Amino acid sequence: MINLPVTFNPGPSYLTADTLRGIQEIAASGFLSLSHRSDNFSEVSKKAIDGLRKQLRIPNHFRIFYQFSATAAMDTLLRNLVRKKSFHFVHGAFSKLYHSTAEEIGLTALAYEPLWDQAIAWDKVKIDADVELIAITHNETATGLMWPHKELQGIRKAYPSPLIAVDVTSTFGSVNMDWEDADVWFGSVQKCLGLPSGLGYLIVNPRAYEIGIKAKGLSSWQSFAYLDEKMKLYQTPETPNMMAIALLARKMENWDLAEIEKSRDLKAKLLYEAPLEWKPYVQSKEWRSSTVPNFLVNDSMAWKKKALEANMILGDGYGPLNPIAIRIANFPAINPAHIESLISVLK
Repeated sequence: MINLPVTFNPGPSYLTADTLRGIQEIAASGFLSLSHRSDNFSEVSKKAIDGLRKQLRIPNHFRIFYQFSATAAMDTLLRNLVRKKSFHFVHGAFSKLYHSTAEEIGLTALAYEPLWDQAIAWDKVKIDADVELIAITHNETATGLMWPHKELQGIRKAYPSPLIAVDVTSTFGSVNMDWEDADVWFGSVQKCLGLPSGLGYLIVNPRAYEIGIKAKGLSSWQSFAYLDEKMKLYQTPETPNMMAIALLARKMENWDLAEIEKSRDLKAKLLYEAPLEWKPYVQSKEWRSSTVPNFLVNDSMAWKKKALEANMILGDGYGPLNPIAIRIANFPAINPAHIESLISVLK
């Protein structure tokens, strides 16, 4: 068997032996050659959706729609839900993408962009009364800044009228969300869920859905109404990523969110308190990510080379941080022994 490196790159995730075995078994089963309109496919898809609801505690009144990716979901929700104006908190490359996506489809997209390593003083920001949607990136994968639960609750309480849509790409499956804190949640499966890339999701509450079905000028195949029509059969308008859906169904069978959160916090503590010559990029401890820690280092290439010599792959710093930072995925596929070995190698 090939000795694959342990990758700490923050997406796609390191694939566990169980996931690799699942890929082989699904491929050998003939499932991938079934019609995506067949009862057999719908049965597996239903198992995936029901598993998400049960294991991640998603309320039944939220609809779940498949998407191609988190980026696709971002576009879909903006086109369905915003006629004129959105407001974006920008604190890294992916929250910036959220903002630029809104601009590119012709919306008036306002933004608040503090220094990327700083806590977000959202309560000092004035959001116009005619803003239809507030866009939040829960965990900025590019910088390692994560919104604390109480801050999401605070902004929901302060702004009950506009919709709130939260990107949870690099926390979904590893963080217990209070789903009522927002109207829409979205992301993809290749990070905390530990699956290959190529499948995203939208989680939509009734208020957002009712607004979405009134959308005008939207391509019908990605309208909330048509997505919902197909999802009643646990299907999609297009031919979906059947492998990812089947893997998701298997993954949810034994997903234990409470244990995953406990392990996540243990591993994050090991990383942030490691006796290494690195410094967390995000200054506020309260706002530091527990799933994608980002560290400033003197020579990122030297750190990555040292890890690779031990068959481990560190994540690059993203964008302008590339030469001066490394990122370490603390996803469920990474266990405490992996983190301890990494720290030992880097000492």
